[in-house]
Amino acid sequence: MEFKGVELPSAIVAGRLLILTGCRLNEIMTLKWAYVDFTDKVPRIPDSKAVHLGQPAVELLKVAGRIEDSPWVVTGALWKGIA
Repeated sequence: MEFKGVELPSAIVAGRLLILTGCRLNEIMTLKWAYVDFTDKVPRIPDSKAVHLGQPAVELLKVAGRIEDSPWVVTGALWKGIA
């Protein structure tokens, strides 16, 4: 799906994060960049279980394609500044 361009890049990131972290879908879909602690390699998700970010998840997040001014790791097709 990634190479054929039939899915949004953010959906690919979401799927990979689900596999690499063991997080729940809601945790990934509501993950904000402010929650990601690259130093301690953990997502500090409020009201969530403790999760460790392995090196593959850290590398994925580093190249995920952050949208300027968007607080969300996983975004839709367009960011319109709606929180």
